[in-house]
Amino acid sequence: MPAKTVPITAEVLAWAREEASLTQTELADRAHLEVDWVRAWENAEARPTKGQFSKLVGALKRPSAVFFLSEPPQEAGIPTSFRSAQTLGDHRLGFDEARQIRWARRLQELAAWVLRDAHTSQIRLGQYRPSQDPIRVASDERSNSGISTADQLDWSSPTEAFRAWRSRLEDQGILVMQLSMGKNNIRGFGAWNDYAPMVAVNTAYHPTARIFTLFHEVAHLLTRTDAA
Repeated sequence: MPAKTVPITAEVLAWAREEASLTQTELADRAHLEVDWVRAWENAEARPTKGQFSKLVGALKRPSAVFFLSEPPQEAGIPTSFRSAQTLGDHRLGFDEARQIRWARRLQELAAWVLRDAHTSQIRLGQYRPSQDPIRVASDERSNSGISTADQLDWSSPTEAFRAWRSRLEDQGILVMQLSMGKNNIRGFGAWNDYAPMVAVNTAYHPTARIFTLFHEVAHLLTRTDAA
């Protein structure tokens, strides 16, 4: 008697694999499956058995219900700009990085939904064009921060400085997250949302580097661009 198969959607499987930053071969290795099976499932030429499907779900760290959607979901995914950002060079997002980004994006979408539902006003941050004078923009944003150079000189350590800057950004309505994404991986990313703009920094780096990353990502928010 032939084994029962699971009617997953081929396009959703391919989307979930790509969102996890895995190749077909990497997914097959992680799930202890044959790569030819993965190709066949993504091409809708075959369907996995229940046992194979369980391995896919475990390897991709996704709810099983996702694979039965008629098409890939769009919300809280990884923006294309994260994968093709010039600053990444030859670096390809790894599985753990992609998972952290997806988690942060889901949290951002949830926060935005709660704020909209509570009829909270949209976040008002400065908006600039990349062609504008960076010195003038920096001066304006320094003034908006309410933190002077004298305040900075009073801070006793880079850790205190990071906490102070983080607190100030959160006062402005920016979600600031610290994520464990590992050494030699991206230092951070930013994602715009009218109700919950977000910046995230990698805790694998020294607080001094995190401060630099914090403001690099804030610059992306000020130009309304998403990037890693």
